[in-house]
Amino acid sequence: MKPTSAQVLSNFCNGKLTGNPDYPVSGVAIDSRDAKAGDIFVCIVGDKNNGHKFVPAAYEQGCRCFLVSRDIVPLPGATYIQVEDTLDAFCTMGQKYLEQFSLRKIAVTGSVGKTTTIAKLAHKYVSEGKKVMLIAGDTFRAGAVEQLKEWADKTNSLFYGKDGIDPAGVIFDGFELAKKENVDIVLVDTAGRLQNKVNLMKELEKMNKVIDREIPGAPHETLLVID
Repeated sequence: MKPTSAQVLSNFCNGKLTGNPDYPVSGVAIDSRDAKAGDIFVCIVGDKNNGHKFVPAAYEQGCRCFLVSRDIVPLPGATYIQVEDTLDAFCTMGQKYLEQFSLRKIAVTGSVGKTTTIAKLAHKYVSEGKKVMLIAGDTFRAGAVEQLKEWADKTNSLFYGKDGIDPAGVIFDGFELAKKENVDIVLVDTAGRLQNKVNLMKELEKMNKVIDREIPGAPHETLLVID
């Protein structure tokens, strides 16, 4: 992510900013254990956890910018963007940020929830009039391609995928089609992987190189989906 000021991000989602408007945000964290200096920590409220209680932990990790949906006891040097719904605001921020580019790619990887997260993003962007394509980069998990195709149909998105072949090849062909179809946003589903599995991380690196060759500077955003 290119460094973007807290004020710009706040404007993207019509938030109320408290703190340093010029604070440069260069990354996003939704898990306090992964937060670092330069990140904006998104306090997502779910059925089991409330991200607001992890603000001090993220702060200890060096994070100084927080997307919140309620008043927070101020921490020294911290910047807050207050909104009504942090998840909705986060999606809006991502959309506005990505609108700087003619074609966007979001790679979603992790352990659970990747494909459904892509479907939710696709629905949001299609509802806003964007032309969206879903690419099935998880080519080996049984039913993964069919699952993403079903979500593409439900969200009125374009789709590209093939079973049992090199994911980088699928992504290359998918991006070729996306350019021909003048797609606004490309969402790529990738297989879950652990960071200590060298061969799988090399596969992800290969996919990124293919994307960068097709669209210089891409991928513009990568989302880690965790449970």
